[in-house]
Amino acid sequence: MKEQEVKTVFKLFSEIAIISQLSTALLDKYLPGDLKSSQFALLSHFIRVGDGSTHAQLARAMQVTKGAMTNTLKRLTTLELVVIKVDSDDARIKRAYMTVKGHEVYQTSIESLNLVMQQVLSEFGIDEVENALPFLGQLRSMLDNNR
Repeated sequence: MKEQEVKTVFKLFSEIAIISQLSTALLDKYLPGDLKSSQFALLSHFIRVGDGSTHAQLARAMQVTKGAMTNTLKRLTTLELVVIKVDSDDARIKRAYMTVKGHEVYQTSIESLNLVMQQVLSEFGIDEVENALPFLGQLRSMLDNNR
């Protein structure tokens, strides 16, 4: 690979990292109550793929340690957004499930972020957003497959 190509790819990842930091700060600003972006990310994961995963499965999916996931789940349990249940087939296994309140808080979070989403759309337009998604999805998939 040419040096300029390496610099361009590095610049891409730098931009993504900065966007990640800025979007996390913005998310924390708009989330309701005591909800943090890492907790919201876990609720989003439940919405996308369903709940009932173990601590270890969630830690792997969110790319955090089991201890960090246990901490996040404890906080969500304290907020009554998640409940931990013993597996019906193996009592040694615990699984996490979103509560009704968790779904409500997730929906409230999405609604509070609506103004930010509208700002993105007014700045760039839906076509530009849609055009960015295929590349970003492919990049995410490639990185996910190589972790």
